[in-house]
Amino acid sequence: MTTITVQKPAVVRVPRAAPIAAALFAKLIAIWEQTLTSRREARVVASRAAEAEEVRRYAETVRKADPRFAADLFAAADRHEMGN
Repeated sequence: MTTITVQKPAVVRVPRAAPIAAALFAKLIAIWEQTLTSRREARVVASRAAEAEEVRRYAETVRKADPRFAADLFAAADRHEMGN
């Protein structure tokens, strides 16, 4: 004859403040991610503005020699700065 032993595990209780702490931690992480995202976006905008300014300075140097090319550069700088 075979005997099978079935054990009943002990009940593990959840600490009373665990759900509240988990919710607060989730909110903290969401705020942190939002802050990182906004900082990243600000860096991209600043980078685009700096690159566009560089192109505008170059356009100023070629403005007298080739005004149409300079106008194209100014337009490209504007589009780049807007993110298009």
